[in-house]
Order: sequence, then C-alpha cells, then structure tokens
Amino acid sequence: MNITAGVIGSVYYLREERPRPAPLLHTLGREPNLVGRSEELGRLVDRMRPGTGSTGIPILTGMGGIGKTALALATAHAARREGLFTAYYFLDFHGYTAEPNGPLAADAAVTRLLGNLGVPQDEVPADADARVERYRGELADWSSRGEHVLLVADNVSSWEQVSRLLPGDSGHRLLVTSRRTLPAPSDQTVMFELGLLADEDAQRLLALRVGDQRFGQGGSAKAELAALCGGLPLALDLVIGLLTRQPELPPGHLVEYLAEEQERLEELDRGASVDSVSGDRRLRAVFGLSYLQLKDAERRLFTLLSIAPGEQSSPEAAASLAELTTVRARRMLADLRAANLLLPCAAPEHYAFHDLVRLYAREHAEQLPAAERTAATDRLLDHLTRTTKAADSHLDPTGPSDSWFGGRPQALAWLTQEWRQLVAATEFAARNGRPAHCSDLALALSHFLDMETLWDDLHRVAGLGLSAARQLPDRKAEIRALRSLGTADGRHRRFAESIDHCEEALRIARETNDRVQQAHSLLGLGANLQDAGRLDQARQAFTEALATYAELGDRHGQAIVHHDLGMLLDALTEYDEVAAHYRQAVGGYREFGDQYREALVLRCWGAALADRHDFDGALSRYQESLALCLRIGDRQGQAAALANMSLAHHKSGRPDEAVRTCREALEIAEELHNLSLTGQVLLNLGVATALSPDRREFVGDVDKAIGIYRTLGDRWREAAALVLVGHARTEIDGEVQDGVEQLLAAAERFREIGEREHEADTLCLLGSGYQKLGELQTAIGYQHAAIEVFQGLGHDEGQGRALHMLGDMCFINGRLEEAISALTDALPFHQKLGQLHQEAAAHSGIGNANLQLNRFQGADEHLHRALDLHRQLGNRTDEAFMLMQLGDSSIRAGRPAEAAPHLHLALDAFRALGLRSQEGFVLGGLGTAAFLTGRRDDALPLFQQATGCHLAVGDEAAAANGHLSAAEVAEALGDGAEMIRNCELAVPLLERTGNSEGADRVRAFLAERAEA
Repeated sequence: MNITAGVIGSVYYLREERPRPAPLLHTLGREPNLVGRSEELGRLVDRMRPGTGSTGIPILTGMGGIGKTALALATAHAARREGLFTAYYFLDFHGYTAEPNGPLAADAAVTRLLGNLGVPQDEVPADADARVERYRGELADWSSRGEHVLLVADNVSSWEQVSRLLPGDSGHRLLVTSRRTLPAPSDQTVMFELGLLADEDAQRLLALRVGDQRFGQGGSAKAELAALCGGLPLALDLVIGLLTRQPELPPGHLVEYLAEEQERLEELDRGASVDSVSGDRRLRAVFGLSYLQLKDAERRLFTLLSIAPGEQSSPEAAASLAELTTVRARRMLADLRAANLLLPCAAPEHYAFHDLVRLYAREHAEQLPAAERTAATDRLLDHLTRTTKAADSHLDPTGPSDSWFGGRPQALAWLTQEWRQLVAATEFAARNGRPAHCSDLALALSHFLDMETLWDDLHRVAGLGLSAARQLPDRKAEIRALRSLGTADGRHRRFAESIDHCEEALRIARETNDRVQQAHSLLGLGANLQDAGRLDQARQAFTEALATYAELGDRHGQAIVHHDLGMLLDALTEYDEVAAHYRQAVGGYREFGDQYREALVLRCWGAALADRHDFDGALSRYQESLALCLRIGDRQGQAAALANMSLAHHKSGRPDEAVRTCREALEIAEELHNLSLTGQVLLNLGVATALSPDRREFVGDVDKAIGIYRTLGDRWREAAALVLVGHARTEIDGEVQDGVEQLLAAAERFREIGEREHEADTLCLLGSGYQKLGELQTAIGYQHAAIEVFQGLGHDEGQGRALHMLGDMCFINGRLEEAISALTDALPFHQKLGQLHQEAAAHSGIGNANLQLNRFQGADEHLHRALDLHRQLGNRTDEAFMLMQLGDSSIRAGRPAEAAPHLHLALDAFRALGLRSQEGFVLGGLGTAAFLTGRRDDALPLFQQATGCHLAVGDEAAAANGHLSAAEVAEALGDGAEMIRNCELAVPLLERTGNSEGADRVRAFLAERAEA
C-alpha cells in the first residue's frame, strides 16, 4: 500500500492510493438487424468518423416507433467494427418515460459517464459544475493518448439533458436521438429526420423475420400487412410478434383482424413485449409518452384533428376546428410536428397523421362529449364551405368575385392545394347528416373538378350532392347536381347515363319554370348528345339553349352556345358556319373578360382549321391561345395549346417543331401532376415521333400514356393509345403481327365499354392489318364487321369510310366486282356529307376497276366525274391522273384519236408539277395513240422522250418497256438499226430489274434477226 500526500488549499492530507478501475470499452446492447436503412446508416457512420471535419452534433429525430434507437445502435456497432473509437457508450435518457423517476438528468448522465471512463466513485466531484469539468478533463486525457469515445444519447427530450456532454473538437463524437425537434443551437447541431420504411423494405423485413414461405404464393398478405403498418418499424415488429407467437395463425386472417380500424391498435398491441430492457413496446404506450409531453391546448388540437375529414390539415382548418386564431393554430401545428406526432405534407404548413397515430388520437377523441365533437366538425365544415364558395366565385366571370381571394390565380391555387380535403369533407358531411354542407360543397367544387379532369371525384361528389339536395329538398341544387353528374358521366363516355341526367335536370327546370336552369340544362344536354354522336339532336338542344339565353339577355351564355355550335358544325363538316360561331364566341368571352374560355375556343378554332389542312391558320389560333394562357397564368391551357401546335406542325411536315412543342407541353403537364393531361400530351408526342428513326422514343412515350390511363382506369384513352401503337406497328414499323395484336386489344376495350364507333374504327384498321398479313378473307371480314357496326349506329361517315376501305382492299387484290360494289355503296355517304375528296376517290376507283374489266363506258363515266370533282377542288395532281387514265381508257377501247386531247392536258399538268415519272407514262400513252392512228413518225420520238423521263427518275423497268415500244415502232418504220439499238438498250435494264425471262426473249429475237 502506497501513502501519498495531497493538498487542498493550504491544508495537507494523506490518502491511500488504490489502482484506478479500467474504463468500460462499450455499453452497447445487441446489434439490431436493420432493413431498409442502409443509406441512413452510411451517412451517420461517415459523420461519426474522427478527423472528417464534420461539425455539429447529429440529432436523429422521428416519431415514436420509427426505429431511431435501432439506427443509432447500428451506427455505433458499425463504427466499432471499423475500430473508429476506443470506447462506445449507450445511454438511455428516458426523455419520454412515464416512470415516477422521470427522465435522466444531465448531472446523473455525467456521473455515469465518469464511471464508464474509469473514474473511481469517490473521485467524482460532488459539485455538478466540477463533475462536468472532470468529465471534459477525462475526455481531453483520452484525446492526448489518441483514444476517442462515441457516446449515443438515446431518447432525449430536451437539449439541457445533453448540452453539458458535448465532446468539443477533440475527436470524440456524440449521437443524439429524440422524438421531437430539439430547440438546440443550430451552429452546434445537425438534424437527421428518420422517415418511414418504404413498402418494399417493410415487406422484406416481414419476409426475413417471419419467413417468406409463411406468406405463400403471391405474398398478398405480406403486402397488405406492410400497408396496414404504414412503414412504421414498431408496428411491423408487433405484427412479427403476433405471427411468431402464433405459428398456426394464417397471415391473411391477421390482415382481416387489422383491417378493422377500431380494433387495429388493440390487435397490434397483443404482439408487444413489456420488459425491463425494452420497456413497454405497445403502440398505445409509445404514442402515449409523446402525448403526455403536450400542453393541454396541444392535446385538444391533436385530438380534434383526428376527427377532421381528409388526410391533411392547414392552419386555417385547424383554427376553425379548435376555435383558435390562425396564428396560434399555426404555432401549435408546428409544435405537434416538432413532437413528431404529425407528418409534414408537400403543401406548405400542411400536416398529416400517420394512420396509426390517427387511430390513437381518435381513441382520445371518443372520450370527448359528442356535442363538442359535433360543434368542432360543424365549425370546420362552415369554414370549408365558405372558402370553397369564395374560390368558386372566381371561376365564373359573369358574377361577383368574393374578396376572400385576391383573384382567380389565388383561388385556383387554394383549390389545387385543398381539393382532396374538400372531397373528403363532402363525403363526411354526407355520412354525418349534414345535407346543407354536402350540397353546398359539392356544387362549389364541381367546376374546379371538371376543369382539372378529376372526373371520378366529380362523379362521386355530384352523386352525394344530388342525394343531399333531394334530402333538403332544394330543387335548384338538384338540377345543378344532375348536370354535374351528366358532365362526369359524359367525360367518362357513359353517354346513356349522361343524357338521362341532363334530361332529368331539364324536366325539373321546366316543372319549376326556372328559365336560367333550363338554358344551362339544354346546354349540357347538347354537349352530351354531341359527344354521343347524336348530332342532329345536339343541334336542336343548342338552338333552343341559344334562344333561351337570348330571351334572358345572357350574352355570356350565348357565347358558350356559339362555342359548342362551332364544335358541332365542325363535326358535321359544315365549315362555312364554323368560323362565324367561333368568332361570336370569342367576342362574347372578351366582353366578359373570360380569357380562359377565350383561350379554349381559340384552340377549338385552330383544330377546325387543321382539319381543313389550313395549318398556318391553325397555328395562328393556337399561338393566340398560348399567349392568352401565358398572360393569365393558365398552365394547363399552355400545355394544351402547345400540344395542339405539335399536331399542326406534324401534319404540315415540320417534325422537329412538332417534337419540340410537344416536349414543352409535356414538361408543363408533368409539373402540374395532371395525369389525364400528361397522358394526352404523351399520345400527341407519340404521333409526333411516330416517324422518328429511333422507335424506342415513340414506344416509350405511348407506353407511358397507356400506363397512365390504366392507373386512372380510363379504358377509352387506354384503347386509343393501343390503336396508335397498333397502327404504327402495322403501317410504319412493318411489325404487322404485333400491331394486329395491339389493335385486337383496343377493339376489345372499346367493345367492353360500349364505344361502338371507336370499335368500328379499330375494326377497319384490323382489316388493313390482316390484308398486310396476306389473310385477305379475314381482312374483308373485319371490314364487313365495321360496316355493320356503323350501320347500326346510323353513322354515315363511318359507313362511307369503311365501304371505301373495303373497295380499295378488293381492288388491290383483284376482286374487281366486289370493289365496284363497295365503292358504289360508299358514294351516297360521301355525297351526303359533302366529302368531295372521298367522292372523287370512289369514282376514280370504280372507273379504274371498270377499265381493268374492259367496261370502257362505265370507266369513262366515273373517271369523268372524278375529273370534274378534282377540278372543283383545285387538285391539279389528281386531275392530271384522271386525264391520263381517260386517255388510257380511250386507247384500250379502240378510240386512240380521243385519247390525245386528254393526254396532252395531262402532260402539261405533270410538267408543271415537275412529276417526271408521270410525264414519262403520258408520253408513252401519246406514243401509243400516235402509232395506232398511223402517225408512226410521231410515235418514235414520243417513246424516246418517255424512256428519257423514266431513266431520269431511275425507273429502269419502265425505261426498258419504253425502249421495246420504240423498237416496235422502228420496226414498223423499217428502221432496223434503230430497232436493234433499242432492243440492245433494253436487255441490261431487264436484267437489272430481275426480268431475266424478258431479257432472254429479246436476246433470242436479236439472234434470229442476226441469222436472217
């Protein structure tokens, strides 16, 4: 035993020197088996490394049960494996304990750490400040020896618990975990918020801990259990506990138990363990520790938020719910977020519950008096109804705008942010006996939902609004709800239902003598009749609506009808009146400053011009629309205008511009997260890239569109996308079999949803596809099927088109009688609809079929009619072809003298058009006519000129025939040398074009002449 002297002040004392206890090298518990946290683990380990220059104490935050302790322990174990530190200490500060002793105080923590560092108990200073100084001195001694400590301070509830433990810049590290965002100095700390597990990681954890075989084939129960736990590791641990302790329990049965919201917490807590090491791991206990930390007002708001409809809450909604000022509600929401009892949302200052935390909060809400709960939700519904009406007032340019919002952009921004909550509030009002709130919310929300293509939500809300209006009763609200239902059904192409709703709305409006609602209902009825293809009835409804609006002096209503009439007459191809109606619509919208509808009608006008191949005019209208949308901040309208411009560029042969503008539109649509608009723009982009050399671009765009429409459950647009792919495969890529399969799938989709017109269109394309596959009889069968569907629909344009396609198909395959029959049947439809191009083409086809059958009178009759129509249309190219065919008909009918006038006119036209190949054929025809009329001297130079034209365009087969015709004329003229020269020139041309048999015959002829 050694005796040494010590000194305190000026007083000497003697002490016995004992060996110092060895420091503990680690107090870490068992290393957890983490799943799905590799990125977070790597970041924390990197931050812990001594000498990395990292500044700031990392504080790992997150809601109770999210796995903070497990990640902190895993970080310490990973650092220990790498040998980054000498000692590793884990200290639970019990910051959220319900125990009587309360949280671990900073002084007690310092005392424990001094013991861990090897300081004898009797050397630990009694004074708190002296203990801290001794603690820091010990750390400094470790640093001087090149040794360092990692301290994990777990479950900290206040910065004061750990502020005196900071290791300084000596290579030691401190890692803190807390359920709340600690009010710590920002220059000393760095926050790491731990999020929920991704769904695939949650499923992987279940599989690892329970065994994948337990979940059987498909693993649907595994996915459902993961979803019910909401990515919360503690909840997943509880599920694992339930399945582990009950090996006979099928996972699917556990899914059924947990699906009951009222029993979910109870059922999960049955899987918890309670012991001295882990503590109480029941969800209620874990959440309760955070709840107990709240102030009374915070507890009340937390509780009331759980009964509010919807997934998220804004400060304004929270204020109305709990009778707070908005400023105080904002502060309290932030405090609940800091306590990790609420999760942040994408929208600023909006918060949401984790599903399991919401269930816990609702258990507290059930303890409130029913009258208090009802009053709170009534206040919230009052606030939401009032604000939604105010926002909706800015979407109608004809009425006064509520001053609650500064203008339309602000109103739209609020609706865009809140619409999901408003739909949920409408459903809540319907479920809980608040018909007035339900009806008012539904009506105020309908316009926005339609604008944003949220048609499923519109249908649901309108249906609830209709029931509420009938319950009140409120006939005007009933009419408006019926119209909204009609709109939603019409957007989904359920036309029978949409028309029924509009007709019922009109009937009630007439019964109640409400002329305003009559006009609105007629307008809605006309729009749905038009979309259903019942164009004459639509015209009648629009005409009556226009008269009613005029009687009421409603010029804005008249403008809307003119807009719809323009679209209707465009569909009827009555182009002369289309522009007049669109012009009146534009004027009416401008009068009321309705720039949104003005931009829309300009896009419709542009589409009408594009249909008539006036692409410059179309682009001008689209650019006007785009400029308006830019001025008023209508991003959706900008995307639509750019997408339309893309199609106009594509159709007018400007592919680069088409792709560029469509990509601009796509960028906007994706920014807006508008799936329906994005899908439509992707389809337009598919059209624009259909001829792109890189087919992957086209396929990728259209596949994305198909995926979007499947997500939306929009089978009509999914089928339209399949048609685009199928048509491109068959007509462009040459992958005909694959294209046919896509078209078959599209036809089936259209058939399933009762879209017979589009089904018939697709059947026509299938006919073309099977023709390319060489399956002519199948192809003809599809054309007949299409004709039958169009006939049943009374669809004149479709019947004419399908009959014309059938005629062309039969003509190409030599079935000339069938071709004549089909094209003859198509003619009345083309004539009825004023389709001059198609009528001319049908006459041309009939004429050519008769010509091939040597029915020259019939051929001449139809070719002359086609010629007249092409002249009427100003179509110089087809006019020249008709003249050439009339000349050919005259020659073949034995009237060569009549051929020359037609052929000379054709020759002049082809020369003016620069079509050398056709010029060559006409010269050949003139040569034949000259030869047959005895003008052989004229015939030879004509054939020689014809041959020159064919050679100039590289048509060696036609040039060979020209040489042989010239040889025949030369022989008739007795010019043997010219004959032999032309025959010799023909031989290599015949060889190169694969006509070896013809070349051999010419050689044999030349050999015979040589012998003679």
